[in-house]
Amino acid sequence: MSIRSCLVSCAVPFFALALAGCPTNGDDDDDATADWAYVSSVLTSECSPCHTGAPGDPPADPITVFDEPELAYDVLVDYPAAQAPGLNRVEPGDSENSYLIHKLRGTHGGAGGGGERMPFGGPYLDDDVIDAIAEWIDAGAEEVAVTGDDDDSVGDDDDSVGDDDDSVGDDDDSVGTPTFSDVYTTILSTNCSCHSGGSHSTGFAFNGSQQTAYDVLVGVASSELPSMNRIEAGDSTESYLQHKIDGTHLDVGGSGGQMPLSGGPLSEAQRDLVRDWIDAGAAND
Repeated sequence: MSIRSCLVSCAVPFFALALAGCPTNGDDDDDATADWAYVSSVLTSECSPCHTGAPGDPPADPITVFDEPELAYDVLVDYPAAQAPGLNRVEPGDSENSYLIHKLRGTHGGAGGGGERMPFGGPYLDDDVIDAIAEWIDAGAEEVAVTGDDDDSVGDDDDSVGDDDDSVGDDDDSVGTPTFSDVYTTILSTNCSCHSGGSHSTGFAFNGSQQTAYDVLVGVASSELPSMNRIEAGDSTESYLQHKIDGTHLDVGGSGGQMPLSGGPLSEAQRDLVRDWIDAGAAND
């Protein structure tokens, strides 16, 4: 989840949003990750360059820290919205009184705010993405990242892969074939923030949607190595994504760095999860 014309103009900033007063996991319906890692990744990808780029942008409130999660959190949560006196940009536990949500939904005028709906000029965030951010706020807007799957809903209760209730993914991380839901929830939505917005230079962008992630991965040629698909169902050795996370992409003629770019390489268990899912047929389940 370019980044929006917001950015082209920057005339009415996102931070004009909460700024001017105006910084996973999601529901089961879309598998968006409603934790701070997810929220900050959406803001980074959808609100740049105005809020992550050149000093002085946006003009109404030159705060450009959305790409620095710790700083972004501090200027969002419990931080007064200049455009809407009496409201915070994010009010923990109360998304209906969080100016950020009003700016994203376009209801800021009714909340006493001003300026334009964000991202400036559109296209606007999908409702499921906004709902995921609202869910994070209503859950307390904690500055923590959640991974995996917990009882078929949010997070993971053993910090590894799959779940432990015999419903989603595997059973106690040992039995069963990984599903794409496992791959998306434990790998993509929590480790691939650069690709989680609406666009990316490589064409791999999933906008916080599990279905979109599947559609732009399986059977789609890699932009760095067009002769190889990002995911070749049934063959991880011919899947460029697997090479990128294993760090073997240069050996097969690819380019760039090992993925993910930040946070260090995935663990062996995480890379094996992707490999096992691909080799089992890369089903969309």
